[in-house]
Amino acid sequence: MEHRYDVLVLGAGAAGLMAAWELSAAGRSVALIEARGRTGGRVHTLQEPGIGVPIELGAEFIHGDLPLTQHWSARAGLSSYEVEGSIWQYKKGKLQEQEDFIEEEAALKPVWESLTDDISVGTLIDRYLQGPGYEALRFTLQRYVEGYYAGNLEQASAFALRRELEGQEEAQCRLASGYGALLRAIDTECAHQGVLFCLNTPVHSVEWGEGYVRLQATDGRHFLGTTLLCTVPLGNWLAGDIGWTPSLPDKQEAARHLGFGPVVKLILRFRTRFWSDETNRKDLNFLFSDTTIPAWWTAAPKTDALLTAWLGGPAAAALQHLTQEQLVGRALSDLAQMFGKTKDWLRLQLQTVHYHNWAKDPYCRGGYSFEVVDGPHWQKLLSAPVARTLYFAGEGLHAGPQIGTVEAALQTGQAAARQLIADHAVG
Repeated sequence: MEHRYDVLVLGAGAAGLMAAWELSAAGRSVALIEARGRTGGRVHTLQEPGIGVPIELGAEFIHGDLPLTQHWSARAGLSSYEVEGSIWQYKKGKLQEQEDFIEEEAALKPVWESLTDDISVGTLIDRYLQGPGYEALRFTLQRYVEGYYAGNLEQASAFALRRELEGQEEAQCRLASGYGALLRAIDTECAHQGVLFCLNTPVHSVEWGEGYVRLQATDGRHFLGTTLLCTVPLGNWLAGDIGWTPSLPDKQEAARHLGFGPVVKLILRFRTRFWSDETNRKDLNFLFSDTTIPAWWTAAPKTDALLTAWLGGPAAAALQHLTQEQLVGRALSDLAQMFGKTKDWLRLQLQTVHYHNWAKDPYCRGGYSFEVVDGPHWQKLLSAPVARTLYFAGEGLHAGPQIGTVEAALQTGQAAARQLIADHAVG
């Protein structure tokens, strides 16, 4: 027996959950179809006994004052705390503190004033920041774009970087119980509102016509709906993982022009916080390095002995083929070099390892999106509804500085759901 739903929501990450909540709250029958065996998508929180902070294999930080994140945090009774601590760099064999994420940032002021058209950050460096006087700035710009955006210099928007650096500095926070608790709150309310959850259900094709959608799962099942709200990550668009009949060439073309960075994340738990042996490193928070793994952070201001090794953008692309054990070996070699320890000593100190290679994950094929030159134009094309039947959402479709965040996913999921409801309002 076939069941037909008002809306099929494809993907149960933040965008899909938010969309399903909006639609079911408005009285629509909703089937939420997810390839993984869990909801949450690129939010993946683990709880490890014996430590006071959650393990975040996916999204971790809350960037600034975010309305939907705050709303659902309050609704679920979740608390957050500000991320505090010092920023360090290891370059050419020297470990030293730096004042901010971007060293010598003041040198960018005349560059920003001369820019009338957007260019890539790579072009900006090649055109304006050559010579020995800009060495520190080039190093921290590259580490910032690749380590923070998970982007690459040849695509990342200089205008977006300028807006961020010239804007008011925003607090960076973590949820005390982890991002997963926030999405579980939405998940629970969706279930109470009658949303059907179909987990472990990868979809390989979508057949559609005006007012009709049929999803074909890899296990042979199919799902019928009047409309579809698609929230699959940009990486799956780029890989062509879903076949559309009729095809959507404009959507595929738009996806090819957008930025989506690979990410590999490794979280190491040690017996002691050996990196804070020196008095002036007691509050070490972020560390950018010219070693194999370019970005690191601690649990600061919490004192748990956790270190996150982060590869984003080109660094992740270059090392995504490594196994977990191989990457742990590289990480320990880097730490031995930076902190004057032996690799064998560090291995004895190592207690647990958590790892996820988002670049190789078949259900996202990367970490998250970043702003590119002409990005809003292509985002508009990819997110535009088709024939009042196909709707689209996801963090990569958010035009603005919140792109790549959970908040962006929540906002686009809400907006697409509300557009669908408005388009099909009765009377």
